[in-house]
Amino acid sequence: MKRTIVRWSNPDSTLPEITYEELDIMKMEIAPAFRGYGRKGMIIENPLSAKRAKEIEEISKKLKAQGKDRFEIQNTLMPFKLPLNYKAKNERFGLVMSRKLKFEILKYNPSDPNSRPHIEIYELEETPGMTLFVALNMIERNLTLI
Repeated sequence: MKRTIVRWSNPDSTLPEITYEELDIMKMEIAPAFRGYGRKGMIIENPLSAKRAKEIEEISKKLKAQGKDRFEIQNTLMPFKLPLNYKAKNERFGLVMSRKLKFEILKYNPSDPNSRPHIEIYELEETPGMTLFVALNMIERNLTLI
């Protein structure tokens, strides 16, 4: 299995330089199941995937029994040579408590002669994957005012 590396070593070039680097499946954190190429049904199974998947399962089970957390397990399975400030623990998306978001929105209807510019305050719970666009759409769809 190879990794494709594409780079522009010459900034004036119109085409990138393409090289390939061998990958050692037995050092991957997640074993590749298959690679699909082109049209449906063109699948090439990697002969080492089942072996690596079993090895990963055994290592993970052993480390969990020793009380290791997912960060220690991941580092054992696939250690990265990174500066310490890049190896800080992070939380998995959706596992952290959500935040309460507060929006103060300036509202005004220029077509209504009785409308005056005013602030309306809305609160909603942050949800996984929420963007500002999603939050504003939730507010627009009749979320209750504070």
